[in-house]
Parts: sequence; C-alpha cells; structure tokens
Amino acid sequence: MNETLSVFDRWFSHYRLLVLAVIADLIFHGGLLLAGSYRRTYDAFVHIFFADHYARSWWNPWEPRWYTGFTMVSYPPLTHQLTALISTVLSLPMGFIIVMTVSTMTTTIGVYRFSRLWVDQRPALYAALLAVLSSSIGETVHVFGQLPTMFVMGVMLNALPFVWRWVDEANFTDLLRGWSLLMVAAAGHHVTTLFGMVFFSGPILATLLLRKFRTPRPTELEVEDGKIGLRQVWQLIQRRVARVSPAFVRCGVFGVGLIIILVVTVLPYWLWSRGDPITQITIPHSSRDSFLENLPAGLMFFVIPWGVLLVTLPYALYKGFGTQNWILASSLVALAFLGTGGTTPIPARLLGGAFYILTLDRFTFWATVIILPLSGQFIESLIHGRLGIWITANLGAWWRVLVIGGIVAAMMVK
Repeated sequence: MNETLSVFDRWFSHYRLLVLAVIADLIFHGGLLLAGSYRRTYDAFVHIFFADHYARSWWNPWEPRWYTGFTMVSYPPLTHQLTALISTVLSLPMGFIIVMTVSTMTTTIGVYRFSRLWVDQRPALYAALLAVLSSSIGETVHVFGQLPTMFVMGVMLNALPFVWRWVDEANFTDLLRGWSLLMVAAAGHHVTTLFGMVFFSGPILATLLLRKFRTPRPTELEVEDGKIGLRQVWQLIQRRVARVSPAFVRCGVFGVGLIIILVVTVLPYWLWSRGDPITQITIPHSSRDSFLENLPAGLMFFVIPWGVLLVTLPYALYKGFGTQNWILASSLVALAFLGTGGTTPIPARLLGGAFYILTLDRFTFWATVIILPLSGQFIESLIHGRLGIWITANLGAWWRVLVIGGIVAAMMVK
C-alpha cells in the first residue's frame, strides 16, 4: 500500500501542473458549455442536427430534412455518431457538450505531449496551462462551435509522439498506435487531418531526419586523414546517407500508411465526391479579407485568436530560430502568414485555387497551437529564468502582480 502511494506521489509531483490544467479545462470549458455557450455559436446546432440523424436512423445515409435532402456520407461521421450514442442515455445537447469537453481536455493533454517533443518538462507543463487559457481554443469552442476541429486537434496531438518514436527508434508498436489515432482523427474530419499533418508532422519528420544526418552511428568509420579528395568526399557522402536512410524509409512507411488511412477511413466520402463533385461558387468568408480594410474580420480572425500569445510571439521566434527547433518555428511562421487571409498576397499565391475554398481561420488556430511549446519556454524564462531576472531588475518585483492581473483580465475578456 505504501509503495503504491509512493508511486502515485512521484507521478503526481511530476504531472501536478498537467492535472491542474486538465481540471481547469473541465471546469472552464465544461462549465461554459453547460451554461449554454454552444447555443450562441455558429456551428453547434449543425453538428447536433447531424447527430440527430444518426440517433434517428443510424444505417440510412439519406437526410431529407435539409433543403431537398443530402447524403450524410458527405461529412465525416465520428463526432456526430459519438454525440448520437450519448444521446441514447442523455440528450443530443448533452452529447455535444460531453464530446466537446472531452475534446478540449484531450487537446490540453496533447499540447503537453506534443510540447515534450521540443522542450523540457516544465515549459511543456506551462504550455498545457496556456492551452486552457487560449483565446483561440475558447473562440473555436464557444463562438464557432467547431466540434470536429477540436476533436481532431486533440487526437492528432496525441498521435504525434508515437510518430516521433517510430521514426526515431523504429518501434513498430508506436507506428501502429500513431496510425490508429490518426484513423480516428480522419473519421472526425479528414480535411483537418490532411492539412494539419503537413504543418504538425512535417517539422517532426524534418527535424528527426536532420538530427540523424548530423549524429554519427556507433559503427561509423572516420574519414581517412590527409588531404580531402574524391575518395574522402565519397566516404563522407556514404556516411551521411547511411545515417539518414533508415529514418527516411520509416518516414516513407508512415506517409504511405497515412494516405491509405485517409482514403480508407472516409472511403464513402471520396466515392460520393467523385460521383457528385462540388461545383458551387465560392462561399464568401471574412477570413479571406484584408484585415486592414475589414477591421471586424481582423478582430475576429486575428486579434482574438492570438490574444495574449502575441506577447510571446517575438520570444517564440527568437527561441525557435535560435535553436534546433527552427523547423517548428518555420511552420509557425507559415501558418501565421496563411492565417492573415487577404491582408497580404502571400496566402493567395501559396494556396492557389484552394485560397477560395478553404476558410483561413484554421491556419491561425493551428498557429496558436503550434506556438505553445515555445510560449511555454517564455513562461519558464519569465518565472524562473533570465527574462524574469531582467524584468525584476528594471521594474521591481511587483511586475508579477501585473502578469497575474493580465491573465485574469484576459480570461474575463475571453
């Protein structure tokens, strides 16, 4: 009994901030949803309507109650089916609330696990706490009501550590775990999984390949001493190729498996879209506007989602590009620029025709998640490191009161 308590004490001491973050997430987001915040969102009742279809007729894909009717295979079903299952015991709104709340909690845990790939324990824990306070997540949940987006983010973040370990250590069990979670994510929303993995798994794969390229193998022979000639150059090339090729093959195996998952998991959707392609005109969306001309759009799709994370952005870029995490920082910059919509010509040139199909607020949402490991380093430096020492020397110890007050004010505004 004492040994069990000792193990628990060590575990809790190690993860107490993460436990606090998960509990705070449950109270904050779960409480607001129970208070009815979902009733005033853009998309919540659409997802509840889809769930109602599965609650009424699980095996019949045709839904006749909207316009002239449509097939339910036109949208990935998992979040709606989970809501429908819960509604058999409770109700459809309660099903939505539970699935959304669990999605925010898994996202908080996923932020910690994703952050541990890039930073140490303490900044990763601070990143999880920042996820609870994130105005971007709050807007996604309580303003937009985007259940599939939150669900996929939570599942995808928890899948990425398995992808890392597969490429790094060649553990086939980790590959299967990563594929399994990504299959769940694809069933929640295939587009989010497809585009999101480019920006989240891309830095992981590239960083690991670069590390393998630079790290000598235990059995590696040194280049012969003396002048550098063709023989020595060829030896050097062989060494580098031998270092990186196993990991490169594992990246390929993962990528091929991911494509198969995206095709097979939502195969009815692909078959439907092939037989009945979308030919409608572009739906206007303010996330594609210039935020300098359309100020309310800038407020909705830039200022609010970034929120207090804008304060950490300069430090995050400095810390990211100044360390081995520069590829992660590059992905952050790409997402941030894509999220500016029509403010600059960059997103339209990069996305081409997809610019007029996608809603670009998703890129800002992903940017505010991918920055969290680096923002966690900002909080660590602010509390325990040189940044906090410098501020105390110049402003005095009372600056911490301002920080706490700013966090409370940000939560009230949120």
